[in-house]
Amino acid sequence: MGDDYFERKTRHLLPIADKPLIQHLIETVDKCKQIGEKHIIIEEKVEENGKIKPCEEVYKSVFGDRVGDDIKLEGQEPLAQAGTFEAVKEYIEGEDKKESIFPILVLYGDTLVEEKFLERIVNQYGKENEESKIVWGLAESKKERGKFVITNYIDINNDFVQIDGDDIRNIFEYPIIGREKSYTFLHDTGIMAISKDSWDNINKLIDRIHRPSPLGLFSFTNIIKQALVFKNIEDVNIEIIGVVAPEDQWHEANYPWEILELNKTKISDSVKDGEWAREKERSISIQEDTEWTEEKEEEIGQKNILVQDNVKFTMTNGARIKGPCFLGKNIKIRDYAIIENSYIGDGCEIGEHAVILDSTLVKSVTVHPHATIEKSIIMENSKVYCHAEVLHSIVGKEVMIGSGVKTPCRRLKRVERKSYVTYFSDTGIKKTDKFGAIIGDYCQIGSGTVIHPGRRVGKRSNISANCEILKNIKPDSNIRNKDMVEGYE
Repeated sequence: MGDDYFERKTRHLLPIADKPLIQHLIETVDKCKQIGEKHIIIEEKVEENGKIKPCEEVYKSVFGDRVGDDIKLEGQEPLAQAGTFEAVKEYIEGEDKKESIFPILVLYGDTLVEEKFLERIVNQYGKENEESKIVWGLAESKKERGKFVITNYIDINNDFVQIDGDDIRNIFEYPIIGREKSYTFLHDTGIMAISKDSWDNINKLIDRIHRPSPLGLFSFTNIIKQALVFKNIEDVNIEIIGVVAPEDQWHEANYPWEILELNKTKISDSVKDGEWAREKERSISIQEDTEWTEEKEEEIGQKNILVQDNVKFTMTNGARIKGPCFLGKNIKIRDYAIIENSYIGDGCEIGEHAVILDSTLVKSVTVHPHATIEKSIIMENSKVYCHAEVLHSIVGKEVMIGSGVKTPCRRLKRVERKSYVTYFSDTGIKKTDKFGAIIGDYCQIGSGTVIHPGRRVGKRSNISANCEILKNIKPDSNIRNKDMVEGYE
């Protein structure tokens, strides 16, 4: 669940390329045949179209009839949750749960894992057994910012490595200062396969080392840390098997800029050779540097078209498209528009000389002439008017961005105290020097307004023309030119 980017719209429901983040994850899990029922721990309700709706209704719009069949929704009150472990514990210890649910696989809804990494974790179990075993997903951290380190040097060499728990050390309890730089640093992926016996031993461990405050303890990562430190406590032995993979096998989406980077990755994945092969018989065959005829140009509006990596073509009206791209049905591309590495959803319209780079336009988005959208996500039914620049931003649905609006994505060193943002991620300390704005649903941004880097505009806000947004704007705000804006940080 975590922090909401659009006030109660959780990030795992944000669209990545053509579908919500959680749908990408479930589709990956579906490919692993050993996994049976899927359970999603959810908030009881979410906000949609200005109204509070039951979560079941929202998830049914994503998964259809699968909800209630092989996908079960487990309600969780966010204020009562003391960590992911506590939420899973509530599900496992429910009155109608049976021991047959073990072994269980725990995943986080705001991350994506590659299929072969997930399969390797699941396959470590082999046949179901009652051994006290936790198979723990880890990824290599090339920037030496990982939370853990392998004490014995192992060369991952772009393949998976299985290690024993005795080789894993928590860097906070075993400082790495003075150690050789050849050590392999790791970070936790939030993936665990847990046997029935190990679950019982986890509860014994908590009873032995229980602290007055559960905060910081009842998370799976901290339980693993405790198990590594107290592994020799009588009757609490837990065997930990680490499955380590290269960093590019697991993708984090905890922050807006990580979501934008993942969006670009999934757009590229959507036009890999396998998918292209299945689509090309009913798509227009495109060769590099091919000029389309007027007849083929008209067919854009009737088909889904996948454009392979590095394929370039020019339409007869001068529009240029470079893959990887996904072009939806009933879209209109006007004269001299440029589209590169993007997902253009059904019903979108791209105006003359507009530029779309590394972005997703979800559905029925209108981009007017000479507007620029770069590395951004634009939700359904939004409009971006002439000469606007939307850079490294996430824009909600039914938003109107007026002519000449700017969301610059970089601070200048000589103007700001620092030109980057530092944030704490699951993969360690990160910095980003490019970040734009987050604009909530149903906002209207007047012409000529400049939204400074990293600012949030709350949903249903109206900003008049020629404003300068220096602070975050609360939802339902009305901002006029030269107003003193009381925002929140």
